[in-house]
Amino acid sequence: MLTMLLFNDLQLSFMMAFLSAALTSLVVGMNIDYLLVVFIGGLTGAYAIRDARTRGILLTAGFIVGVTQAFAYFLIHPYVSKAVFTGFLGPLALNGLLSAGWCSRP
Repeated sequence: MLTMLLFNDLQLSFMMAFLSAALTSLVVGMNIDYLLVVFIGGLTGAYAIRDARTRGILLTAGFIVGVTQAFAYFLIHPYVSKAVFTGFLGPLALNGLLSAGWCSRP
C-alpha cells in the first residue's frame, strides 16, 4: 500500500507485493499457502488505494485487505478451529487495519 501511495505505479506495487510475500514466507518457513495469502492481500491493497486522497479511504482499504486475507486463508483451509482463528486469522484481519493506520498517520 505504501508503494502505491508513494509512486502511484501499479506494476511496481505488484512487484513489491510479490517480493514482500516471498520474503515473509521465507521467514515463516517457505509455506506456499502463506505466500498466496500475503500476495493476495498486497494486490488488494494496491487496488484499494489506487487513487486515495483521504485517510478514510486508507482505513477502508486496510479493512478490505484484512478481510480479503482472512477470506483467502479460509478458502485455502476451509476447516478452521478456534485455535487457528485466534492464532492466524485474527492477526491477518488486523494486519490490514494496522498497515492502513501506519500509512495514514500524520
